[in-house]
Amino acid sequence: MNLLPSLLLLCAVTSSSWANAPQHLTQRSQPPQLYQFRGQQKPHSPAYEQRQHSVLRPRIFDEVSSAGIFGIGIYLGELVAGTLLALLVLYLAGVVYGLFTGKKNLAFSLKGRSVEDIQYAFNVAQQVYQAIEDVPISMAYSSFQTTLPDKISNKPPVVIMHGLMGNKLNWKSIGKALNEKTGRLIYAVDARNHGDSPHAATHNYPLLAEDILYFLKEHNIPKAVLIGHSMGGRAVMAAALLEPSVVDKLMVMDMSPIRVSDSINYVPRFMDIMRRIEVPAHLTIQEARTYVDELLKPAIVETAVRQFLLTNLVQVDGGYKWRINVNTLAVHFHPYITTFPILDKYRSFEGDTAFIAGELSDYIRKDDEDKIMELFPQATFHYIEGAGHWLHVDKPKEVIELIVSLLEP
Repeated sequence: MNLLPSLLLLCAVTSSSWANAPQHLTQRSQPPQLYQFRGQQKPHSPAYEQRQHSVLRPRIFDEVSSAGIFGIGIYLGELVAGTLLALLVLYLAGVVYGLFTGKKNLAFSLKGRSVEDIQYAFNVAQQVYQAIEDVPISMAYSSFQTTLPDKISNKPPVVIMHGLMGNKLNWKSIGKALNEKTGRLIYAVDARNHGDSPHAATHNYPLLAEDILYFLKEHNIPKAVLIGHSMGGRAVMAAALLEPSVVDKLMVMDMSPIRVSDSINYVPRFMDIMRRIEVPAHLTIQEARTYVDELLKPAIVETAVRQFLLTNLVQVDGGYKWRINVNTLAVHFHPYITTFPILDKYRSFEGDTAFIAGELSDYIRKDDEDKIMELFPQATFHYIEGAGHWLHVDKPKEVIELIVSLLEP
C-alpha cells in the first residue's frame, strides 16, 4: 500500500481533537471504520474510571493526534518486520512525540499506569491502523449477458452478492436465468475475503457497502439493482443507505437488519475447526474433501452445510487452503457480521425494496416488519413456501420467478 495516503490521513486526524473527530470523519470518502470510532468503548475497573479525568486520559487517549502517531507506528512496524518491531516503533513514536510537544514519553511511560491504560492505548492504535487499511477492494465477479442484440435490455444491471462463506458460483445458474428472462446484464460478485476477491484484515458491513459502491464506479454503472443473500443482504442494505442515488431497486434475500437466527451462534465453532485443519498435501482433491468432511462432522451435523463449506477448499501450490479468509472472518464475526450497524438514525432508503424470505427460516420474522420499514419504508415482504435460509437452493424456480416479477412488474 502506498504510504502517502496513510500520511495524509494522519495529517487530517491530527488537526482535530478527539471530541471533534466524528464530525469530520462521516464522509463516505473516509475509512468506514472511523464512523463508530468513538463509540467503541469497553468496561473499565472502578479505579480506572476514577482516573479518567486526570492528565492521563485528556492528554494521551482523548487526542486523535497521539492515536494517529500510535497507528502509524503500528503500520510501519507491521509493514517492515511484524509485531515486535511494531511495538518498538510505537514506543519510539511516543518518545519523539514527547520531545516535540514537551509531554513526557507520551506513548509508554509505564510508571503509575495500569494494564487497562496500556490496553486502551493499544486498542486505539489498532483502530487507527485498521482505518489506514480500510479501503475499498476491487471485487472478483462473473457476468452474464446475452449475445443477441435484440434481447439486450438497456435497463439498470443487476449486482448479486452471496452470503457468508459463499462465492459468486452459488448464483451462477440464477444469474444466467435472470439474464435470459430479462435481458439485463447480471453481475455475481465475490465479497472481500471470499472467492477470488482479495483478502483483507477487516470485515464489516460499511466496508462491504463501500466495496459494492466502488464496483459500480469501476464499471461505470450509474444505477443498479442490488440483490444480496444473508451477509450479502446486509451489505446491499448498507450500500443503499450510504448511497441511495445509485440503487434502482433493492432485494434482500432472507436477512434482516434487525436480528439474525439463533442458529448463527454455531458458526464460530466450525470456523475455529476450519482454522486448525491441516490437510495432507499428498491427497487428491476428492480425498482431501473427504478427510476434512470427517473432521467437520462433530461440529456440523447437516451434510448439506458441510458440502457447502467444502466448496471453499482449494488446491494451491501442491497443498490445500481455504478460499475464504477464515482468520479475518472468525475475528470479525462478533459483532461485525452478526449485527447490522445503525449508520445514521435519521437515514432511510426510500426506493423500491423487497425482502424475500424462506418460509421455514427464522432470519426474517413477520413481527419485525414494522421495524424494518423504519429503515426501508417502501419495503414489501415475500415468503417462499417450503424454503429455508438457502432459499435459492431449496426453491430456485420460485426465487427466479419472483425476482423477475419484481424486476419487470
